[in-house]
Amino acid sequence: MSALFFLYLWKEGRKEGKNMVLNVDVNFEEKEDNSDIIIEFNGKREIISPFNSTKTSIPFYDAGEYEIVLSQKKATKNIPIYMYLVYLVTFVFQGIFSILFFNVDRNWEKKIAPFRVYSKFKVYLKSDTNLSFNYSGAEYDDNTSKWSKPIFTPVTNDIEGFSVEFEENKYDFKRQFFLYAKKISSIWTVILIIIGILMYKVIDMGFTIGIMILSVVAVILAIMFIYMLFREKKKYIKLYNEYISEEKCC
Repeated sequence: MSALFFLYLWKEGRKEGKNMVLNVDVNFEEKEDNSDIIIEFNGKREIISPFNSTKTSIPFYDAGEYEIVLSQKKATKNIPIYMYLVYLVTFVFQGIFSILFFNVDRNWEKKIAPFRVYSKFKVYLKSDTNLSFNYSGAEYDDNTSKWSKPIFTPVTNDIEGFSVEFEENKYDFKRQFFLYAKKISSIWTVILIIIGILMYKVIDMGFTIGIMILSVVAVILAIMFIYMLFREKKKYIKLYNEYISEEKCC
């Protein structure tokens, strides 16, 4: 009975006490392949994004040694079904948006993240604590045909036993090419719809020259679309094979 009473007092004391906070922020350099950093601490999971919030705060109560895991999501072998479904529902709007903002994504390969950051370490926390990190994504060297590893280092000096691993993330090549092909396809679809509407108008008007011009334009655009897709597919295969060869030999 007395044990239950002391447990009750302990819980009440926790309610009255003030939570301490672990603040984590990541400085993302201006790289195209940056991806979210996932933080796991004290049973909680938070995400820091270079495109949204680069810092987060996680509360904790008891002083002591805590394990912290920082990682990045790994690309899956197969493209998730939901990405296809979203594309089918929104491809027209995506195409219009890309045309209006000239967002053709010509340098899509710079968004490839061939390595996944993973770091697990322990820190002793007894008060509000700030942890800061610098992140620089992997880069491809045209001269050597090799990918450099990302750079992920702590700015805070009091992190003992910090280490970081760079795990293979080969399926991100496929994912980034899919996103590029999706964007180009949506642009082509919108252009095709516009040409179709114009074609209907000129046919209704009996404007023969207009029909011929629109037909030629449609054929030229179709050839350009197929050429761009095959050219970028060839680039994707080249980059992927070089990456796999480098990982096998090293």
